Amino acid sequence: MKADPFETDPAWMRRLLAQCESPIEKDFLDAFMAVLGSDFEPDEQHRVPGFAGYIDGYNGGVAIQPALGWCRPDFMLFSVPSSFADFGWALVDDFANVLVIEADGHDFHERTKEQARRDRSRDRAMIGRGWTPIRFTGQEIYEAPLTCADQAYTMWRTRQIDYISRLELEYRVLGNAMGVAP
Repeated sequence: MKADPFETDPAWMRRLLAQCESPIEKDFLDAFMAVLGSDFEPDEQHRVPGFAGYIDGYNGGVAIQPALGWCRPDFMLFSVPSSFADFGWALVDDFANVLVIEADGHDFHERTKEQARRDRSRDRAMIGRGWTPIRFTGQEIYEAPLTCADQAYTMWRTRQIDYISRLELEYRVLGNAMGVAP
């Protein structure tokens, strides 16, 4: 039997797990933190509700159950703005490379037509903002949490590398156009 993460993990991990609303979300988060390993730096100062911390080396952030007004996804991975002092959920629509991860348990997803309609509507709203929603079933997370977490992180990391490369190219092109060497 799996050890209780509340008893075995540091205080920041207990705080993060407490933000999860279901056992499958806790399983996913536990696996996700294992996949991130030393790349994760927790937000110990609790600056923004729902913000969990940074992904070192990739200029990224992780959020758990962020209250966005129009929805509250289970997890978000995103590019952290260059000036984190100005960071706030009011600016979340300006974030780039947003990957929304949903952990879909059977009781609240796909059980009724209304639940399916609500999920599809949310997915379309996210896609309309340029975000990428991905969904894992509760069964997928229960059977292979590390595989699900690795898939999500690999997808985001690949997109982040592409995003950073595009920014660097735009910076060089702009610098050349202005006669400034980057």
